[in-house]
Amino acid sequence: MESDEGVDAASQLGRLASVRDDYAVGKRGEGWYHVALGVAAGVLITAQGMDQPWGILVTLAFLLSIPAFITWWRREHGWWVSGYSPRRARWVAAATGLVLVACLAWSYLAPSIWGSLWAGFVAALVVAALGFAWMAVWRREVRSEGAA
Repeated sequence: MESDEGVDAASQLGRLASVRDDYAVGKRGEGWYHVALGVAAGVLITAQGMDQPWGILVTLAFLLSIPAFITWWRREHGWWVSGYSPRRARWVAAATGLVLVACLAWSYLAPSIWGSLWAGFVAALVVAALGFAWMAVWRREVRSEGAA
């Protein structure tokens, strides 16, 4: 029984190493994920300036869409990594969070829907751009770990 578990763990580690080595280079179509997440974040930010119940409904829809983003990524790529790992990539994720909080406040405090639209537009662009930046940092770390 113990040897079966050891083989299973070894095969899983081998698969992870293979995925890591394979994913050190970008996959076709992954950019759509970053763009779609940016658009979703932009809509979420814009919604903070909408009349109720629209603001709450859009926020709820965004929160419910997060598992769909993760599921899509796992189905397409076979794995999922939290935005807060590895070490250097977490700083890009933290910067994304700060931008979202700032845009959220901007949208919520905007005197008209136009301010919320601008905040959402900025959030969409920044989230998409930082998604690409996160992948670049993550790939650089994967390559450096593989060389070590």
